[in-house]
Amino acid sequence: MALAALCCQGFLLSYLSDDYKKIHSLCQDILGRSIHHLIDYTFNPEYYTLMLNTRLSVRITANTLSPEMISEMWSIYQKFYDHTRTSFLERLKKNDYYSIYRDGKKLIGFTGLRIKRERIKGRRNLLINFGQTIIEPKYRGKSLIPATGFKLCCKFGWEILLSKTYFWADCLTYKAYLVFAKTLEEYYPSYKMDASRQAQSVIDCIGQTYYADSYCATSGTVRKDSIVVNDVNNYIPQEYLLDQDINFYTQHNPGFTKGDGLITLGPVNWKNFILLLKRAGQKWLGLQQRPTRTGKRITLATNSYRKIA
Repeated sequence: MALAALCCQGFLLSYLSDDYKKIHSLCQDILGRSIHHLIDYTFNPEYYTLMLNTRLSVRITANTLSPEMISEMWSIYQKFYDHTRTSFLERLKKNDYYSIYRDGKKLIGFTGLRIKRERIKGRRNLLINFGQTIIEPKYRGKSLIPATGFKLCCKFGWEILLSKTYFWADCLTYKAYLVFAKTLEEYYPSYKMDASRQAQSVIDCIGQTYYADSYCATSGTVRKDSIVVNDVNNYIPQEYLLDQDINFYTQHNPGFTKGDGLITLGPVNWKNFILLLKRAGQKWLGLQQRPTRTGKRITLATNSYRKIA
């Protein structure tokens, strides 16, 4: 058995050699002097803390939180969600891991992560849920969530190679949906393309497993009894609707004004992984993509909507 395992591992490493070279080359392009550290991190998932710059950090930890840590998380959570502390503690137990965001030693946010392994239509699937995401406003747009996705790819690397893997979230606001739309090349549902049969099967499995009768298979939405997010988001300025992703979200989840969510998937494939790597790399070195002009419209990669000049 041990010999077979070693042979299998050797075959996989040989098979992935070209992709490894592509990643190595990409790292050279966007990270330059930081390449060797990044490559070591990519293939050594025991590195649990990823520094985005000299102060910001992302750390994935198992759900074995100390009472002090829980109190610290509650102090942030209560500002953005309409839940009691008791409800918060109950929801806390459902997550397998947490991605912890800090500025130095100061907690600035976190994301709850649930891991589920499911066989859908004969295929092995690894489903990773992003939920209970809280980030202090001044730290939004710092690629904390993409960095979490990148770290998860490293942490579950071998399992991702052997399974069809998806990141997913029940997006209660257009802002949550844009995390997928503005970070990944392939995501569902999307105005760019119809969901594949496999992706739709995964969405239905998630809906039926986690939300039962609250899930609408026709729209892929989850009905909520009330709005639980206190952050102002159920009003979308008309100019934001010029963005095709935001417009798509409002059309496919019109109940967002009542708190309903849209189940959104991000397949974990090389195309999306490279984008996560590039996004994180730009933030690590403080690189910013230059704005590109198209007629009278200026598009910034970091904007959630387009401004008309």
